[in-house]
Amino acid sequence: MLETYRSYISSEPFSAAKIYLQIKFCPLGSEYSRESFLRTPVKELSFILSSWHDEQKQRANTQSITTAKLAQLVLQVAHSMGGSKEVVTTKVSDFLPFEFDKEASEQESITKQVLSKIIKSGRIPAHVVAALSPLISPG
Repeated sequence: MLETYRSYISSEPFSAAKIYLQIKFCPLGSEYSRESFLRTPVKELSFILSSWHDEQKQRANTQSITTAKLAQLVLQVAHSMGGSKEVVTTKVSDFLPFEFDKEASEQESITKQVLSKIIKSGRIPAHVVAALSPLISPG
């Protein structure tokens, strides 16, 4: 994100008004006055904008999951109706607008592994296993 802003600053004249408006219209800066903006260090401004950018990417991915699952299903149906006997191996993440956060997806996979081990050991009641099923099942 910082590289984007560095290239922006080096390519165009610095526009404090443009950056202020970006911060003003993000949820973190909705009540951010001009005086506060002028007194805020650039690192904090960069943090606000990068946090908002990351949140927007995550929100776009979250809102696109059902469309991605539908695209995956359509691809599988089209592949099978075309007469192919090969299995289509696509992931939902292939159809999302942004890549997943690698650290978060790594934590999710570790969580899935732990939950799977606990379920296999039989230490969780059946109704809890049924509630966790959507979280553990692939796709």
